[in-house]
Amino acid sequence: MPELSDGFGLAESGTIVPASMAVISGSDPRYGDAPFINSLFLMHTGGAGAPAADAWLTTVHIGDLGLCYLDSVELDELRYPIRVRGRGILADTEGPGRTCGAPAGFCEYGPVGTRLEAWFASDGTLNAPQGVRGGQSGGASGQFKRTAEGDLVPVPPCGGVVLEPGETIYAVCCGGGGYGDPRARHRARVEEDVEEGRLSRERALAVYGWSAGE
Repeated sequence: MPELSDGFGLAESGTIVPASMAVISGSDPRYGDAPFINSLFLMHTGGAGAPAADAWLTTVHIGDLGLCYLDSVELDELRYPIRVRGRGILADTEGPGRTCGAPAGFCEYGPVGTRLEAWFASDGTLNAPQGVRGGQSGGASGQFKRTAEGDLVPVPPCGGVVLEPGETIYAVCCGGGGYGDPRARHRARVEEDVEEGRLSRERALAVYGWSAGE
């Protein structure tokens, strides 16, 4: 049986376009330095908590409502001179609520044997998606350039970055807002989030009032 709803609508969805969805361009040394340009779709979550259900993870934004697909890492690496070092979701970034917003996602990528330009307009860096009816905000977006020495340097949310070989961009996309009081969340759902690594025990206790063994 679905949980009873106390209203209609959604919390706030995550915003676009993070650096994980950047427009990339450059010259491909594998094909005689032929120019290339395209929009990546390596990671985005953004789903908002609903009255009777947790967020659809890859909503992207309210106009897409889950109809978009994430790129295949292998296909992007075949098509363009890039290497994707990793992508996934970040623990403790969900929009807490009786039903939760999606956690924030991350990816890291950079050029192979060439210079790469990446352009984006990462809304949600300064204002994370808000919750409703007692729900809390989801994780904000963020973007960093990792130097060849391994240092992470913040870059502005709107504009572009040039990456040389050995450099990468580390991109974080927005999560989504939560719906309803987090302490009203069903205990079994909190336990599952902890077991799956989406939620730390510390956050489960502080935000949801849950502790193991109760």
